[in-house]
Amino acid sequence: FIQRGLTYMALKQPQEAVSDFSSAIGLKYQKIDIPYFHRAVAYFTMKDYDRAIADINEAIKVAPDKPIYYSVRSAIYCERGDYVRAWEDIQKCIQLGGKPDSNILERVRSRTGSAKPI
Repeated sequence: FIQRGLTYMALKQPQEAVSDFSSAIGLKYQKIDIPYFHRAVAYFTMKDYDRAIADINEAIKVAPDKPIYYSVRSAIYCERGDYVRAWEDIQKCIQLGGKPDSNILERVRSRTGSAKPI
């Protein structure tokens, strides 16, 4: 289900991808954070930010050490206008050795007035 969901995402069909990622979650996939992560990205693509946040939070609960999860959540928060939380997730992403999206980083910095070095 995950691979097909990723294929749907590549084809710009996030609704179909959500269905497959939901099926993977229902099957209690061993690495349950993965389908939650991908479904969060699909919801984000559809601008369903509340569901995207809920799913990325589930992924983070299971695997709190993956910097990409914080990077994605920072992008979701940024789109919602929650720049403080976005900045916190950018910092967490970096702390875990990840690299946040540079466009999101600059957007959050400009909105928060933060010129703090990372």
